[in-house]
Amino acid sequence: MKGNLHITYRHLDSSDALSALITEKAEELELHCGHALECRVTIDPLGSPAQLKRCRVHVTASLRGKTLVADRLPSSHEGHDDPYLAVREAFRSVRHELDRFTQRRLSRRDAR
Repeated sequence: MKGNLHITYRHLDSSDALSALITEKAEELELHCGHALECRVTIDPLGSPAQLKRCRVHVTASLRGKTLVADRLPSSHEGHDDPYLAVREAFRSVRHELDRFTQRRLSRRDAR
């Protein structure tokens, strides 16, 4: 990854496997946009701090003055007991925001 990646685990021990997934998703996002990103990911446990099962994933990606944010909270019907799923969905949401931002920029450029 050309940009900076910051991963924060609040009130729980870090996970090498989860950090590897976050790094992979951040690299994919950077490749998708074609520019270096500053990416911050925070993992917060819900319930017992010792468990990584239910967590909130917050992703902030900064690109050329634009900040894209995604938050994923567990939901009983979405199966967010899996932190890996929460990370994938948070990055999917940021990628969607990036695509919308890119489309708006292209539309404005075409309108000129």
